[in-house]
Amino acid sequence: MTDDDRVRCIDCRHYTGTSCRQWRAAGLLTATVGPGLASLLQRCFAYAPSSKG
Repeated sequence: MTDDDRVRCIDCRHYTGTSCRQWRAAGLLTATVGPGLASLLQRCFAYAPSSKG
């Protein structure tokens, strides 16, 4: 069990592969999300688990 609440953009339903549809709620300055940021563990208020299996 872990208390780590960090998530990755690539695991979020709002991430399109190149951008975040909830970028303002996520605290980003732009909707564009590069591959480095997308795979980085971080805390995000807009995160919603992806339905992709």
